[in-house]
Amino acid sequence: MDKLRAIRLFVRLADLGSFTRVAKQINAFKSMVSKEISRLEDELGAARLLHRSTRNVQLTHVGEGYLQRAREILAKLDDADNFVESIQQHPRGKLKISAPMALGITHLSSFFADFMQVYPARH
Repeated sequence: MDKLRAIRLFVRLADLGSFTRVAKQINAFKSMVSKEISRLEDELGAARLLHRSTRNVQLTHVGEGYLQRAREILAKLDDADNFVESIQQHPRGKLKISAPMALGITHLSSFFADFMQVYPARH
């Protein structure tokens, strides 16, 4: 079982309140979503996260606590992903250019100055 995927499904289920809606949103079968949530509950032990009925889904007391913590985990994971993405979007490291000195002084110096203004302290 992919626990992270199961947690994401659980949070989505809590938001949407329906296995059918979750299944439609992720383009999967309702039974697959239900089995994934059941596996998550089994892995967590005897406590049930949800009260299931034919018409709706309600969180148990344990489910509410788990949901709160799951949201925090997913928010931290998104933050970590965004951190890495932002670092990779900006140039880093040293830039070495081989060019005749006259070209560097006359043409490239303004490009270097512009670059350093856009990316200060990136080394």
